[in-house]
Amino acid sequence: RPTPETRAEDVAVKVLHPRQSANPEFRARFFEEFDRLRHLEHPNLVELYGFGIEDDVAYITMRLFRRRTLQDRLNALGGPLDLATAVRQVSLVAGALQAIHDAGLVHLDVKPANVLLGDADWPRLGDLGIAQAVRRVETDGGGHRYAGTPAYMSPEQAGGGALDGRSDQYSLAVTAYELLTGQRPFQSATTDGLMRSHREEPPPPPRSLNPGIPGPVEDVLMQALAKDPARRYPSVSEFATALAEAAERTRGLTEDTRSAIAELVPNGLAVLALVLLGPLLLSILPAGISPLAPVPLAWPFQLLLSLMIAGSLFGARWQAIGLLGRALAWVADQRNWIESGRSGRLTTPSPRGPGAPSRAIVGLAEGAVSLTLLYATYRLVLLPVLALVGVIADSGVTGIVTAAVTATVAITALAIIVAAGRVGGASVALLLFAIGWAGVSVLPIPGLAVLGFQYGVFTLRLTVGVLVLGVLIALRGRTLSVLAQSAASALCPVVVAASPGASPQDVAASRRRLEQLLAGAADYFYLLLGHALLRAPLSGALEPFAGPAPTAIAISGLTGLVWLFLTIRLQRIAGLAGAALGVLLGAPLLVSLPILDPSVLGISWPSTVASWGVGTVLVLLLAAVRGRLQDATRSGLAAKLDAGLMGSAGAPTEQHAVRRTRALEAVVGALIDVGYLVLGYWALGTPAAAALSSVL
Repeated sequence: RPTPETRAEDVAVKVLHPRQSANPEFRARFFEEFDRLRHLEHPNLVELYGFGIEDDVAYITMRLFRRRTLQDRLNALGGPLDLATAVRQVSLVAGALQAIHDAGLVHLDVKPANVLLGDADWPRLGDLGIAQAVRRVETDGGGHRYAGTPAYMSPEQAGGGALDGRSDQYSLAVTAYELLTGQRPFQSATTDGLMRSHREEPPPPPRSLNPGIPGPVEDVLMQALAKDPARRYPSVSEFATALAEAAERTRGLTEDTRSAIAELVPNGLAVLALVLLGPLLLSILPAGISPLAPVPLAWPFQLLLSLMIAGSLFGARWQAIGLLGRALAWVADQRNWIESGRSGRLTTPSPRGPGAPSRAIVGLAEGAVSLTLLYATYRLVLLPVLALVGVIADSGVTGIVTAAVTATVAITALAIIVAAGRVGGASVALLLFAIGWAGVSVLPIPGLAVLGFQYGVFTLRLTVGVLVLGVLIALRGRTLSVLAQSAASALCPVVVAASPGASPQDVAASRRRLEQLLAGAADYFYLLLGHALLRAPLSGALEPFAGPAPTAIAISGLTGLVWLFLTIRLQRIAGLAGAALGVLLGAPLLVSLPILDPSVLGISWPSTVASWGVGTVLVLLLAAVRGRLQDATRSGLAAKLDAGLMGSAGAPTEQHAVRRTRALEAVVGALIDVGYLVLGYWALGTPAAAALSSVL
């Protein structure tokens, strides 16, 4: 009788069901097909070693895989794979299927659970020959059962029709559908319901479940999922080629986005050339003159250059609105997709189509771009004009002109906000008002002190700043939830790659901790925004009553307490890594506290001590978590880098894939160390250089 080959290493043994083992006809057919498959050589087929019968139980031996299957990877992620990785896996499995088809065989049970992952996530197709043998015996015997898994069966397989390689192509397309959307195309509580869906119902468009799937990729999948085998691709290899080509054509940016960027390029290059080469072209300007600062002695050239820059920016207004609108639409689609996945409800196709902007998004894009252009015009054109007025006119006229210009800009900004609100609604208007006020808070408004308006401006800025910050904090819960879930979804593959054997429960727990950490880190944005909105007006409003030093102490103390609370919370979530993140996010704020301003205390050493202290603590904390950071991110980031560099192109063999993965992991580790070096220089090298320059 056939006996398994003797091998030194451990092997996997698959035992057939006793009912099948007891059927002599099944055993004969199965061993015959197994023997044919054993001699197939393909890098993406599981190595088959031998077969035999022990105590009337038939078994086969094959390579032992200590890692998990592609289905386990999907379960751990809780969602789809990225486009490049999914297409690469499908293409490699398709190569194995094509080898089977060329040998005159059909697999009949292609699914993620039968794709075993080896080293470097190299896929190998398993369960070869069993489904074919089962179906042939039961069909010849007049039975009505069908081999395979109902969720992945082709219509002809579910209906008992003639089968060929195109049936495997359909099952592979269902697998690709699940890899790209995180869901199978058909859901039913019964086997008969699943089979009926495969035979009669059209599958939901993949982009209705995952808007990030490019249109050409969806078209390829829908053709491979055709009910009629004649409408599918002639072979599984042609399906894989079409899928890879569609993915490569759309990898990165979509065609619409590329067109919008291409339309922006001329104006962008014009702005860049004017900003960088303007002083060189206008050689009469004195050395060191910048087109972004007032130049009273050369005001005609300054004004002309500023007008040209502003004109170039306004010329790209609609292209910028379209590009920002598409970006915001994509973010909104991803948020809806994540929320629908969390709730367990399928996302229905949007009537505007995936990636198309809604009215709210259009209003937000138009308002944001228009406000940006308005502020750019103020900085590039109106400030030089006001500087010229300050040179040629007395202080009274300068104050009046400044007040008139400021009022005109403010009225224009309000008109932009109102217009955007009429298109997108009150929430859009409120968000644009917050953005606009944040911009006003950092814009210089010269000349108002001459008219006695400065204190009133401080009070107005403080009042509106508090209101804006209060509204943003009121919306904080939902905003942080969406942002944390989106970021965690993007980082979850890195976590899974770092622990390939982790269970879905372990991955879910890691994801929850990651969401908490990201939400805690996002709170630093509110701290920085509040500091930017309130520091200047609060100082201006309090200093006349309390004096500069007490005001600086109060503002610094309040800011430091909030930062300390946020950092302790991060430390409780992630230990030393959380503390390091808190110090890193808060470092720019800590070294710029008002109390450290030499003009407040009349001495400069507190600023130097703070810079050295924050830098030293940051470097020590980062050094303490370096090993954990390397271990947690190297594998996942290497996989991302591999997908970004190579796209859907896989290595020729598992050994090549392992070598490439290890090389990329080494690159990622080196890049992380470079990041450490940059942070170390910023934290300690910059203050050291400043100290040396002051001494020398």
